[in-house]
Amino acid sequence: VYQHLREILDAPCFLVASYDAASHTLQPAFAVIDGQMTRAALAASVVPGGVVHQVLATRRARIVNDTAAPGPGTHRQIVAEVPQPVRSTLYVPLTRGDEVIGLLQAQSYRPDAYGEEDVEFLTTIANQTAMALENARLYAEALRRNQEVEALLAAAQHIGAELAPERVLSRVVEAAANLVDAEIATVATVRGPSLRFERLRLPEGWRELDLQVPVDAAVAPCLRTGQPVLDNALDALAAGPLAPVLPPLRNRLQVPIIGSEQRVLGVIALFNKRGLGGFSVRDMELTAALASHAATALERANAYRAMEQSRNYLQTLMDRTYAAVFVFDPADGHLRDINLAGTRLLDRQRDDALRLTVAAIVPEPDRAAWWSLLQSAPAGG
Repeated sequence: VYQHLREILDAPCFLVASYDAASHTLQPAFAVIDGQMTRAALAASVVPGGVVHQVLATRRARIVNDTAAPGPGTHRQIVAEVPQPVRSTLYVPLTRGDEVIGLLQAQSYRPDAYGEEDVEFLTTIANQTAMALENARLYAEALRRNQEVEALLAAAQHIGAELAPERVLSRVVEAAANLVDAEIATVATVRGPSLRFERLRLPEGWRELDLQVPVDAAVAPCLRTGQPVLDNALDALAAGPLAPVLPPLRNRLQVPIIGSEQRVLGVIALFNKRGLGGFSVRDMELTAALASHAATALERANAYRAMEQSRNYLQTLMDRTYAAVFVFDPADGHLRDINLAGTRLLDRQRDDALRLTVAAIVPEPDRAAWWSLLQSAPAGG
């Protein structure tokens, strides 16, 4: 496009930049100086009241044909320093419907280099460029969404594979930070009237917390409402009880972990999103989806731990009794568990005894009664 443009337009310096209305910044995407592509500069803020600001605000092209006597903002170089003074500049906005999405800037070393026919020509180029940029944006957005979904599914799979609640929480913190590109992340779990913070992920690595604080709306406002909190303009109190271990905060995203029966199990807390701007609604949606997987995994891990504790308690009771205890599988009559008194009664080692069935243990005249008893037992023995 630029090679075709140079045949018609005197533009040794040329720029294509995207515009972010939220931050009022231009991000160069393509830049040429003296006919040679150059590395695009960093994002530049739009000067209020300047020519660029007027072009973007009115969505109308503007010619500055003598920059030797500039008005407000007309001398500002968006591309980079040029080898000789620029004397003429033509600005044309890139639009999508009523929205300004960028800017074309053509510059010449000659005064009075541009006229209305150049505005018409560059406006045609701008329309084509805006369409190409929009197609590229849609493609990049679709690609980014696919990558986010893949990352979310992978994170959910890793979280779901854990059976220890502590490991589930660590996986959640790691996945949440990576998913939305947060510098700082933690998960707090509800323990009765308190919130418990166990670990904190900082840019330099993990930090053990072992911190328990009263449940307070100031600490985690989403616990009271059950709704996420997105705040890109924090005050000094936002860190709450984590203030002594946190660096200065720029923004935060808190999402509740809601289990069955709408019970709040905890909260995912993310701080300081990398890059310009802050957390977005999309970040909130992704974290909420992750929180849903986390709730399922956390409930399963807690249930598994409770089952293990119950099994260990039962085993302790079995081992402490002087009576022989046998646990049979009602489906096939195999011996599934036995206590110390039982091994002594059979005069066998535990592993050897667990290979036996009811037929090998019970005298033949009693086997029918035993089988009838087993068949009437609930599944599991």
